[in-house]
Amino acid sequence: MNRRALSIAAAALVALLATGCQSAPVAESKEIEIHIKAGGTYLWNDEPVTLEDLNRRLNAEAAKKHQPVIIVSADSDADFASVSAVFATVQRLDLTKVGVVGGS
Repeated sequence: MNRRALSIAAAALVALLATGCQSAPVAESKEIEIHIKAGGTYLWNDEPVTLEDLNRRLNAEAAKKHQPVIIVSADSDADFASVSAVFATVQRLDLTKVGVVGGS
């Protein structure tokens, strides 16, 4: 950058700071990992939870202004009913930031 461009940039920065202009804060999306294990065990960010507790937590997250990113994964031998129960809840609550990761 040459001297003239540098001094113009510095003057612009001083003017910006003098007016108190601030950028809007960027809302970070929270990420929640839900894993379904064989036998119908659910994990919420590696913490074992019941289906009822999982539903309660998803309800609380859906009520927030900035909804989280939900990452769903399942063991390859996880029960279909257990997996579909998670997706039914996500759909019912209109949680739209959902990703699916291949089973382990």
